[in-house]
Amino acid sequence: MGNKKAEARSTRSGSASDAGSDRDEPSRSTTLAGGDWDRRRFMRSVVAGTAAAALGGVSASGTAAAEEIQLDRSKWVASASSTYEDAGYDPSNAIDGQNATHWRPDDGADEWIEIDLGAPESFYKVEMVAPRSETDDNPLFNQWPDEYEVQVRSDTSEQWRTVATASGNNHTESVRFSTQTERYLRVYKTSDDNNWSLGELFAYDGGSAGGGPTPGTPTRPDPTYEGPPTDPETGMAQYGRWTHSLIGAGGYVTGIYTTEANPNVVYHRNDVSGTYRSDDAGEFWYQVHDGYPARGVSVDPRDEDDIVLVKRDGIYHSSRAGENYQDPDLSVEDLWSHPVERETEFAKPNGTFRGCGNVVARDPNDPDLLVAGAIAGGNDVPCLYRSTDGGATWTNLAGSPSGIQTADVRFDPFNPGTVYVASQPENRTSGRSFEAGLWRSTDRGETWEKLTDDAPVEFRFDPDTDSYLYGTFDPSGGNGSAGTVKRSVDGGETWDEFTQGLSGDAFETMAVRPGEVFVFSGESGYGAKTWRLETGNSSWATYNDGGEDTVDDSEWWDREPAAIADPSAVAFDALDPDQWYMTAAYAIYRSTDAGKQWEYSAKGNEEMVGMSLAADPDPESDIVHAGIADLQYFRLGKDGRELDVHRVPDLMMNQRVAVSPDDPSRVYVGSANYATYNPAMGKICISHDRGDTWARAGVTYDNDDAEGVDEVEGTGADGEPTGLPADNAPWWDLAFAGPPPTRCPVGLSADPTDADHVVAGLATDSIAYESTDGGKTWTALPGTLVGYGDQPGEFWQVFFAKGNQLAISGDGSMIAAPKIRGPAQYYDREAAQWTEAGIPFDGFANPFHVERDPNTDGRFIVSFIDAVGGLYETRDGGETWTKLLADNSYAVAIDQQHPDRIAVASIDEKAILLSIDGGSNWTRLEQLPYLGYGDNMAFSGDRLVVGVAGSSYYTTDISDVLDTSPPPAPTALRSPGHTSTTVDLAWDAVTDPETSVARYDIYVDGAKQRESRDTTATVSGLAESSTHEFAVTAVDAAGNESPKSNAVTVTTDSGADTTPPTAPANLRSPKQTHHSVHLNWDASQDRESSVDRYNVSVDGSKRTETDDADRTPVNGLESDTEYEFFVTAVDAAGNESDESNRITVRTTEHPGRGDGSGKGADGNDEDGDGYEDDHDGADEEEARQDRREARNNRRAGGRQR
Repeated sequence: MGNKKAEARSTRSGSASDAGSDRDEPSRSTTLAGGDWDRRRFMRSVVAGTAAAALGGVSASGTAAAEEIQLDRSKWVASASSTYEDAGYDPSNAIDGQNATHWRPDDGADEWIEIDLGAPESFYKVEMVAPRSETDDNPLFNQWPDEYEVQVRSDTSEQWRTVATASGNNHTESVRFSTQTERYLRVYKTSDDNNWSLGELFAYDGGSAGGGPTPGTPTRPDPTYEGPPTDPETGMAQYGRWTHSLIGAGGYVTGIYTTEANPNVVYHRNDVSGTYRSDDAGEFWYQVHDGYPARGVSVDPRDEDDIVLVKRDGIYHSSRAGENYQDPDLSVEDLWSHPVERETEFAKPNGTFRGCGNVVARDPNDPDLLVAGAIAGGNDVPCLYRSTDGGATWTNLAGSPSGIQTADVRFDPFNPGTVYVASQPENRTSGRSFEAGLWRSTDRGETWEKLTDDAPVEFRFDPDTDSYLYGTFDPSGGNGSAGTVKRSVDGGETWDEFTQGLSGDAFETMAVRPGEVFVFSGESGYGAKTWRLETGNSSWATYNDGGEDTVDDSEWWDREPAAIADPSAVAFDALDPDQWYMTAAYAIYRSTDAGKQWEYSAKGNEEMVGMSLAADPDPESDIVHAGIADLQYFRLGKDGRELDVHRVPDLMMNQRVAVSPDDPSRVYVGSANYATYNPAMGKICISHDRGDTWARAGVTYDNDDAEGVDEVEGTGADGEPTGLPADNAPWWDLAFAGPPPTRCPVGLSADPTDADHVVAGLATDSIAYESTDGGKTWTALPGTLVGYGDQPGEFWQVFFAKGNQLAISGDGSMIAAPKIRGPAQYYDREAAQWTEAGIPFDGFANPFHVERDPNTDGRFIVSFIDAVGGLYETRDGGETWTKLLADNSYAVAIDQQHPDRIAVASIDEKAILLSIDGGSNWTRLEQLPYLGYGDNMAFSGDRLVVGVAGSSYYTTDISDVLDTSPPPAPTALRSPGHTSTTVDLAWDAVTDPETSVARYDIYVDGAKQRESRDTTATVSGLAESSTHEFAVTAVDAAGNESPKSNAVTVTTDSGADTTPPTAPANLRSPKQTHHSVHLNWDASQDRESSVDRYNVSVDGSKRTETDDADRTPVNGLESDTEYEFFVTAVDAAGNESDESNRITVRTTEHPGRGDGSGKGADGNDEDGDGYEDDHDGADEEEARQDRREARNNRRAGGRQR
């Protein structure tokens, strides 16, 4: 940025924080000292190029702005044809530096003012300024000749030569011409009117630039790119680490703005993706500010970097917009202020009237004066705001109307300080009602008068006639399309239909320039039909018929209906009268022949609502499948970086995309809750060739006109599709605040092991549907979703249902995430029912999105929002869960090729978090240029693709985040044991300094045989008496493998089993009677065969044997006697183990009664210890005690279960 520009900016206005501080520019109440400040002010206008030049009908052509030099007026002498009555209007007042004084001639034609420059001077521009007040800087008069000429001569003997003609209209008249070198200058009035008051007159030299160009051949200065770096392959803007994907427009572009300060700089706004800027007259666009959309924009005519935005949460201002990407240390907060903030909705950029009018306006007679309008906030707060310092600070206008929905704000160019505001009565997208009408203020917004209830959708002032206004009107009362055109001839107080020469009823926008008023229609079959009203005419004439030959959109992807749909705004180039810009639904267009031919000019503008993403499962593929609101299916190439294929299946909103690794060429897509075609809801379409062609899945109704649908897959006996239910819902009812409930697929998932197996969850439905024949037929799964409280669960329906609500794994397990209509839950196929997932919340949270891992059966990750939130993982189909992250989270993605890579959109961090170790550690990626959160994501190669709600898709290369360093090699590899067919291995654990060790790979004779997540492993399946070399490597979460450990050589045993089992351990006696001892032990292990039996020895001699694995009673003992016991194990080969530990146990005393049977009264195991109860029948007390113990044991066991 140049120093002159920075100085000019600093002298005009400060930020909100320095308002009222000591500045070069005095306050409005300060009396100006001579002409110094005025000279600085007008010099800044010259440096930037003036608004008055365009409004006055003179092309603002000229040299590079910074080269203009104002001629010294100290030697000038002024004379005139006449002076109006009072001598106080002497012509010398026009060059005295006192703008409050002025020259005024007599009324009538042939009046002139002549300047003797004192000597020949070179100049190419004359600027004339209306008189101003001494106290408040307001114009005293705005009176100019209707027609006048600029004339020159070298001496008094020569005839005057006319070098320019012009018509007066505005506070400042700026007239340019080819450079002249003359001594005498004259401005000559040729019209017979009574209006002329001249405050100051200046002349300018072109300096080293060589003066002005020849009339009729304007010269455009070379553009200076102020935007972010661009991708060398796609040419798209790179916002930090995020590169915009090249798709090519898409959303509703709602306004466009040129500035006299720099004819190369153009701004436009969108309904959902923010404000964009071009530095090269519309060739390329990039985002400014935070990516959120604006409802109104105003660019200072003196400085292309000074801009005001009206957004959903208030008013923003920057005087340094061009520095957004010039200094990486500058943040958005450094460059933008937020002088007006409101928690309730301040403006509705995506509302019914999003493409109508502009809710902020700047007085063309005083660029520091702005008025902005808001939507009523549900209280009595006035809806209008004013700035008197170019947008730096704002005041709520106490006298302005409340309860309105500001639709358009315009200043009257003929009457300084007069401003109009239009309000529309309804907003279809919010269901709210407002006070409609047109208001006017004649005192800079202090007081307001309601002129009429008949409110235009948008309006314009006649460029040539005071008090004449034109407006488009919506007779339906709020659906956003204007049905007629009206005119007011009394300053907006009354309006009459003015449609002579017009046709149709879809009048979308208007534009004016001196001598012309234009109306644009969106009803044509292809282009934008245009009508023109020339000054003095009473009927419109067709200017452009809107035919297909009037539009060149060859640079755009194919789309129907018409390319130029719903024109929203038109702007004229500040330098070239033949260069126009138009915004419309889906794109920006540019004309170089004054609106006769239009060409697509939207590269860099990416405004789409991404609904779903799915990367091609083939590791060699760079394809990413994208589902987009309004615009159906897109196949992206280069790992999501640019458009490959666009298709229009039989649905309007492509909400869900599903692909199976079993067949990557098979793609399923599902519709959203929205319709403009024969209702394109509740449908699923299928492609068998990666998205090139499409067929319709089984649904309940047909649409033979759907583009790209070749056939219906699966029909019933009557030839109609069968299966999924769908509501034949109408388009929005205007009395309803939102769309009707519709059974659109909000959950869609294809089995990763079987591409024919696909499941779907439909909005407002409590059951899931399943197809096992690739979508030809569908059946309802038994069981209904679990809800909250007494309410049944259902898949959540919303206008744009972001987040997948149903997913299936390779083992058939399923997880449902029905958002606010039910908790996260898993499907129990054996019980045929949905069961709430046992996630250990510390409070309450709603599931947002479920993502499955196609590589691991039963592995799902679910994101949660609201009170608690978090990110949770299950590896067993939903029965048990682990918390991976505590943040409230939106979209989730698992890398299909590297399942330990996980990305999640964190609401708390307002950023994408990346883990490369399965969720143990997280890295915060640089914030997206769009300050929303990722609504859908997918990994493709080493790139992460993120879809946001409005700015299409961004990609980032994550290779710099990934760990590329392998962990160190495992050490101390050893073999603790082996058999004839197995070898045991053990090693010391490895620590990875960058991430974590995910597993160990075991190599046998140089080839990898198995993996282990522990530091031990058993290699089996080896031959008898064979020798092998073993080694181990460590693999980290990023997939990096370490060098091999030390090698270990082991020879397996021969085939004969000569190895005894391990000794029984922990021999104990849980119970004794008067003639028996019960023994328990820990079972032995045998590596080569199996344990066949146990030998029980009493006092050193074998007493009995048993094939029970860990217990036996020893009976026939004497009462009240001590015995010593030990146990050995014998395997199938007859090898006997070492003895167990020895224990000494005493039998109890004989009770003296009973039948001596040694069993319970009923012969049962009543105490639950695994033995038949051993007590005398006569010992009733002992029997009762045993039974009580048995009952207690059973109860305790039941509680534990």
